[in-house]
Amino acid sequence: MTGEIEPAVIQSAFAEQLQAIAEAKPDAVVIETMSDPEEARLAVAAAKATGLPTVACMVFDSGKDKDRTMMGTTLKKRPGF
Repeated sequence: MTGEIEPAVIQSAFAEQLQAIAEAKPDAVVIETMSDPEEARLAVAAAKATGLPTVACMVFDSGKDKDRTMMGTTLKKRPGF
């Protein structure tokens, strides 16, 4: 993840937001348009902690083969996806 924010701080922010969403009793959570795999993982972990079904998507629109996010990453570099 790029930037100077610690992953725990980002995780906490996602958790706070998703807890508020969960209190509205939605059917599911959609994490969308993510461009950084690590940030997507943090968002999904926070969403899963609510107990709600969770779906996530990433955006790949850069690079010669359009296989990179705007952050320049590919999933091939990220185990666990």
